[in-house]
Amino acid sequence: MQTKFTKLPDSTPKWVQFFHAGTEWLQTFEMLEAEMKKETGVILFWVYPHVLYFSLELFVKSLASHVDPTFDARKGGFGHSAAGIIDTYKTTIPIFKEISEDEDLFYLIKEYEKTLNTRFGETSVQIEGSDNQLVINSVYKLREEISKRTGL
Repeated sequence: MQTKFTKLPDSTPKWVQFFHAGTEWLQTFEMLEAEMKKETGVILFWVYPHVLYFSLELFVKSLASHVDPTFDARKGGFGHSAAGIIDTYKTTIPIFKEISEDEDLFYLIKEYEKTLNTRFGETSVQIEGSDNQLVINSVYKLREEISKRTGL
């Protein structure tokens, strides 16, 4: 057998790991969205928002860990809370300040955090298209920001 999963070396910066993982989740989201547009009425209620949120969360963690090399979501008590990270780092990361001051967007990010409960069909999902687009736009802005800062 040739299949093997290997942990990256500890020398790989966390922000790089978060960036690449966020990019792959974003690509997965883009594929889901393209497929949903082809198939009228097909909505993957429990998968679609989760994939979008996970991408957002990873880009938020990438920025936080780029600015603060000691950043550790688990030890910091953030877990999967992008909103908590944004709120904590809003004074040092301008895009986080911008997001936190946009009440509608910040509310949506907190709502999308609830996608952690949707994975097994345990939660009712209702998504407004314009709200969803606001979150999508933010994911791309976050990715653009980390790319601009790092050249990735």
